Amino acid sequence: MVLLWWVFRGQDLNGVGEQIRRASLSLLLLGALMNIAHIPFRVLRWRYLLDDGGRQIPFRPLFVAVVVGYMTSWILPGRLGEIVRPMLLSSRTDVSLGPALGSVVGDRLLDAVTVAALFGVASLLVPLEGAVGEHAALIRGGAGLIATVSIAALIVMVLVSRSADTVRRRSAEARGPIRWVIHTVLSLAEGVKPLVRPRVLFWVAVHSVLAWVAIGLSTYLCIRASGVEIPLAGVWLIMPLLVLGIAVPTPGGAGSYHLALKTGVMLFGVTELLALGAGLLTHLASTLPVLLLGLLFLWTEKISWRDMLAAARSRPTAARAG
Repeated sequence: MVLLWWVFRGQDLNGVGEQIRRASLSLLLLGALMNIAHIPFRVLRWRYLLDDGGRQIPFRPLFVAVVVGYMTSWILPGRLGEIVRPMLLSSRTDVSLGPALGSVVGDRLLDAVTVAALFGVASLLVPLEGAVGEHAALIRGGAGLIATVSIAALIVMVLVSRSADTVRRRSAEARGPIRWVIHTVLSLAEGVKPLVRPRVLFWVAVHSVLAWVAIGLSTYLCIRASGVEIPLAGVWLIMPLLVLGIAVPTPGGAGSYHLALKTGVMLFGVTELLALGAGLLTHLASTLPVLLLGLLFLWTEKISWRDMLAAARSRPTAARAG
């Protein structure tokens, strides 16, 4: 909340309120629905990452885990939803916690690669003039660096997973913290092992693109609902900024997301007042539906945090049971 106060300090709050009152409710609702619509693509991608060549994990527990994980990150600081998501899945399926955690790491690396790729496509479609052109090289360099590091990390994780049996044999006599570190790394690497299969890699890439196209469309609709006009492809030009904003470990990226969106749309000549209103409404449309859906799942699925923690701890982390 301190960061949110800092973003809005000294601003004309009455003017921001007036911009919000003029917003298009229908476009906001459509943007909120589009944001929810990206979750199934994320769920399907996650299921491919957890595919060990055997039976597929049912869609429902994956969907519930993703939504409750999002809800947790929106409410609590520290991005705890990234831990809650695999713990909840592990407590309700036969997926071990280690590979589930590793798949979430892979999930985020795939997000970074996809956002950078869409940025590259958008930079070919949108004329980079004015303030956008002045900062495009910096954003392009940052996106390229993120993509390079993410791809390298994915490759390392895949290579480690393929050498897991050899590493386990050679480290059989290791003891104490060294043994724990080795087994933890191997367990996490299991979360991206399916990427070695071309079919899995293809569908993971497809669902990654579809998820982020849906997120971009949702963001665009909410920005337009706020009275801000930018090119459609321009959303993916500022998406690296928005990803960094939401990654800051404040509840739901409060403050940091608003600053990122304000900075991004102002590159297109939007006034600060309009940009602040767009940030508030876009953030609200992105988080409120997930909060409500997550609370509904807590009730209907009878999710107990204590039981979830106990179940996750009871499962072996090195491999999927059964």
